[in-house]
Amino acid sequence: MDPRALHGLECHVYDSSLDAARRMVRRDGLRALWRGTGVSLAHAAPSVGLYLPTYDYLQARYAELGSPLLAPALAGATARALVTLVVAPVELVRTRVQAGQAGDGRPQGLLTGLAAALGGAPAGSPRWQVLWRGAGATLARDVPFSALYWAALEPLRRALVKLEGAESGDTLAVTRANVVAGSTAGALAAALTTPLDALKTLRQVGGGGGGASALSPSLACACADCVLPHTHSRSALGKGTLSLLRTLNSRGQLFVGVLPRALRAAPACGIVLAAYEVLKLQ
Repeated sequence: MDPRALHGLECHVYDSSLDAARRMVRRDGLRALWRGTGVSLAHAAPSVGLYLPTYDYLQARYAELGSPLLAPALAGATARALVTLVVAPVELVRTRVQAGQAGDGRPQGLLTGLAAALGGAPAGSPRWQVLWRGAGATLARDVPFSALYWAALEPLRRALVKLEGAESGDTLAVTRANVVAGSTAGALAAALTTPLDALKTLRQVGGGGGGASALSPSLACACADCVLPHTHSRSALGKGTLSLLRTLNSRGQLFVGVLPRALRAAPACGIVLAAYEVLKLQ
């Protein structure tokens, strides 16, 4: 069924990333395109700072397994799982801020976002638990992503290092090899895990008081006054993981946003990896 039918002909889902950007700017101004940048930086700094050194350590330990694919996959998955649990509260706020979810309609920063999340804790349960809402869905997305990413990256990087002659430690050659390998592996892993990304977003913004505006542009209504998500009702958001994935698949939304997700992951992975490897040479 066409999701437009849920709200009538005057209500439309976004047709593309360009359409989403155009409507966001028209409704909320140009600054809406950078919504959540501060929270994203607060998330990226500890995430990258912990993740890459932890991967290096674990990859060296798992090297004794003798598998050029299994060792990086296990190291990446383990490192990502540990870091995800550490930064889960910041990830929760980042997802809500970028989705435009704010209880009073005002932009949220990290501290106000954390306070809003704590304020929405169910009665009778420990308030701190709400900060890890969606952590399971984040793990379900990020652990497979990291396993796929590193398993694809390491053999590609080894081949490029030889091709570029980067064994000598030449900074420019190391940078080129890591940018290309990181971008390629990042885009591939991001594309394959797109359904899990959609699931994570629905889990973290569902039930948080944001309605349709709490959903990512790919899954939300373009109207400002809609109160229900196109994809799921309130009761549907309480479904299990497999049930939600089946619902997304039945509506043709399993890979909604795959292109922008892959295009965002490619340069991010390439640049971060290259910067980290160049710093290790210093």
